[in-house]
Amino acid sequence: MTVVATTGATEEANEADDDDDYIEEIVVTATYRETAELDTPVSMGTVSGDLIEDTGALDFNDIAHLVSGLSYSGQNESENAISIRGVSDGSVRGESYSVTSVYYDDAPVSGVTSPGRHGSGTAFDMERVEVLMGPQGVLGGAGNIAGLVRFVTKKPEMNNWRAKIQSNFQSIDSGGKGYRIDGMVNIPVVEDTLALRVLGFTTDTPGWIDRPEFDDYDRNTKEIRGGRITGKWVPTDELQVRATWAYTKSHVVGDARASTAVPHTYLSNEECKIAAPAERCDFAPEPVDADTPPGSFDDTDQVNVTVEYELPFADFLSSTSTTKREGVAVFWDRLWSYVNRDNQISADLNFAKTGDICWRILDGRNCTEPGFVVVSDQHFNGIAQGSRIFFDADVQEFRLTSNQERRLSWVVGSFYKKEQSVIQREVQFSLFPEFAHLREDYLTQTRAVDGDNTLNGSRERAVYATADYALTDSIEVNLGVRWNNVEIFWDLNNREVVNSFGSNQMGDTSVEEVTPRVGLTWRPMDRLMVYAVYSTGFRPGGVNSNMYTELGILDYIQSNDPTPNVYTCDDFTPNLVVGSLSAGGQFSTCPIGLQDTRDYDVVRDGLSSHLYFAGDTIENFEIGTKLSLFDNRLRVIATIYEMDWQNIIVAGCLPDEIIITRPCTSGSSVRANAGHAYSDGWTLDVAWTPTDSLYLTAGYAYTESLIDDNGPDDPRYARRHGDATDAQIACQCIPIPNSPEWTWNAAAAYSFPVGPFEGEVRLDWFASAKSWSRAFYRNIHLNEDYDMGNARFTLREPVDNRWRASFFVRNLTNKNVNLRKDSGSFSMWAPPRTLGVELIYELM
Repeated sequence: MTVVATTGATEEANEADDDDDYIEEIVVTATYRETAELDTPVSMGTVSGDLIEDTGALDFNDIAHLVSGLSYSGQNESENAISIRGVSDGSVRGESYSVTSVYYDDAPVSGVTSPGRHGSGTAFDMERVEVLMGPQGVLGGAGNIAGLVRFVTKKPEMNNWRAKIQSNFQSIDSGGKGYRIDGMVNIPVVEDTLALRVLGFTTDTPGWIDRPEFDDYDRNTKEIRGGRITGKWVPTDELQVRATWAYTKSHVVGDARASTAVPHTYLSNEECKIAAPAERCDFAPEPVDADTPPGSFDDTDQVNVTVEYELPFADFLSSTSTTKREGVAVFWDRLWSYVNRDNQISADLNFAKTGDICWRILDGRNCTEPGFVVVSDQHFNGIAQGSRIFFDADVQEFRLTSNQERRLSWVVGSFYKKEQSVIQREVQFSLFPEFAHLREDYLTQTRAVDGDNTLNGSRERAVYATADYALTDSIEVNLGVRWNNVEIFWDLNNREVVNSFGSNQMGDTSVEEVTPRVGLTWRPMDRLMVYAVYSTGFRPGGVNSNMYTELGILDYIQSNDPTPNVYTCDDFTPNLVVGSLSAGGQFSTCPIGLQDTRDYDVVRDGLSSHLYFAGDTIENFEIGTKLSLFDNRLRVIATIYEMDWQNIIVAGCLPDEIIITRPCTSGSSVRANAGHAYSDGWTLDVAWTPTDSLYLTAGYAYTESLIDDNGPDDPRYARRHGDATDAQIACQCIPIPNSPEWTWNAAAAYSFPVGPFEGEVRLDWFASAKSWSRAFYRNIHLNEDYDMGNARFTLREPVDNRWRASFFVRNLTNKNVNLRKDSGSFSMWAPPRTLGVELIYELM
């Protein structure tokens, strides 16, 4: 948990309400009713709107550093991964289903069947951010096995004219310059009846990544644009209607990654081979004048209508929302794609002429004839690829919340959500002038550019209830249950056909789950609470679309091969080796995993077993305490938990014995159930105000998260997982990816008079242990531990805090921090030292 210091005018206002409170009390709605955070028997982290302003937090990446047990791993925009208490989706770019739901008020921006890819959003004009820790099967439904993040926006004030502007200018070391301008106005239209709150924001964050080979510097500038309009109508004392439209567009210009060997720089292929001789250094030039240039963006458009009506016995709520989101990440490719794409068009055109299905196998290489295009003959002078996601969701929720002061308080509700996400391969290319006439052929007659489109969706229906019953004045029982019916559907519509061997594959399946929650709360004295909770969560299963292609290829080989076995390097893929050699050499001999003879029936059974994957479930046991001492000058929140994760879904490779077309790459990766995992740990958060002017806070989270049943035996484990301990190799145990063993954050804020004004100095520091960046039946790419700090000096008007001016420094020590390795060649680097000034002015 994170709280905010109350200094200056804010403190005076709070003291007017309660002279005993020195630290601001935050009111939350985590249990669907307004309660003080310290009196809510839920493990959660809360960041107030005041703290967001005090720290200059821009987006979710900044907020994550303020919450113990929460990790946020940035990739390109729309490819960010969230980990809570060591539970993550275990992938680099969201290959697996999301484990954490993200909401803006009551509208979701993530899905049950969509990949775990999140945009960073914006933090302007937020009331608070609530992070619920652990599985939220009762309150959140399907997909919330790690937790739930809710951005609670500020609502219109009925009778107050208010306006605010927030702006800053910043300069990054060895990088560019940027700015931020946010504005809000609250308009009372009809006294006590109708009000509007309108805001807009624009941010240009400077870039710092260079690619000197192409004279391209500070290329990863990030732009955020958007706004929100909320109307509040109160026609009677009992009825309230709110309608909100919100739009956010964030865009990173250029790939946000850089070379692992040298911070903040793309190395040329020659430089890469010297700096990292063990890595593949065969990067291609980026395309010229591409329709979608390399970079990433995330656009989110939301509409929500909430109706609240006060009944004599309960408060009724209806929330109707629709969300549309589009995200894309395009980054440069490797040189082998030249050969791959040129052969793809050659193969597709030859197939059209000859009808020989052999041209359609193995990414365009003919099964039996060589005829490769080498790099010197390729058509492309630039290529980049990535993926685009289209997500939309319609949600309807009805809820009744008891409003009587009795021993029993309750909530009952119903929930319906229909969502779907389309994942589309995004390939951008440019051709040498002499081959420009082939562009239309690439776009219309080949799968080399426009190929894979996959739709996944779900319909979720649920009813839920919670009950809190006071057995005595100090002991309370907390019960909850949710019945979920989730229908999963898919349409594997690959632009032309799903594969070269059949028609589109469509299907659906459904699952019913009951997720209970049982808790016991003890309040032995004022401002002390101890609670114990058992909670559950689940994710549904789905389909691996690429297995249809693998099965089709196998059936074709078997129909043309009189022998009962397939020896892939001789019978099927001789050109894989030749083609790789012509491209600069991924393989010099038959790749490991394609050398052994295989029985057709064994391979078919193995591929069929990977066509679908089952859902996974998680159980959580935790004990927590929340304590306030010394007139609320000291607050302590502690939690210890054990989580048991069954049938865990991971993104992995096909076992060696059934791979028939290529070694472990994206084409042969699948979502599979690994068996069992666990995440055990504890968190401790302390906030202390030793004097009226000094505020201190510290948080620590420790997690041991491990996949201890990694599914079937995998002979690649010891070979690939070179940093594993002997014990891990023996049991094939691997840490859950993106889950550091420990994280901590600390802050100190000191306020003092500066003439007629008030000054404040603030220092924030955060650190993370090492972690792994993905699970592919074993972990690869070790992310090192790091720590970073920010400093801020603020001068404010002391009476009503109408204005404040700040000077800030981010990454105070200017460390080169590698946040996350995408591969051995690419990494996400934290920004270098950034200096800036900020001004906030409010009219009331």
